[in-house]
Amino acid sequence: MDLKKIKHVEEVAAWQLCCGCGACAAVCPQQIEMGDVIDYGRRPRFREGVEPQAAGESMQVCPGIALDRIAMPDAQLGGQEVYDVWGPVLGVWEGHAADEQVRFEGSSGGAATVLSLYAMQQQQMAGTLHSRCREDIP
Repeated sequence: MDLKKIKHVEEVAAWQLCCGCGACAAVCPQQIEMGDVIDYGRRPRFREGVEPQAAGESMQVCPGIALDRIAMPDAQLGGQEVYDVWGPVLGVWEGHAADEQVRFEGSSGGAATVLSLYAMQQQQMAGTLHSRCREDIP
């Protein structure tokens, strides 16, 4: 797949490159909304009557376009399965924060929290975007 041919966020989702972060909808709220797709999770869609080119700014914040996808969704990628929800899984790591307060007060052993803190404190990142589950369907 030539990623230069992907023109808008619905195509990113169609190629299973979308992680469901909602950044595209955050920068183009008048053009894009997030919706629940049963087999894949939260995915972007254009609001009724919106032309894809009207949401060009959304592609500037999309992390999915930086991913490499060389196989169709039902194919194998380098011997690894391509899962409907996750895409190609190349490995699974387990860990937790070394700081006990972060480890026991943060979700999932504080891993996301400590990685975010590192990015902001050591790599001078301006902030982090954390997503969370819906309150009515955790």
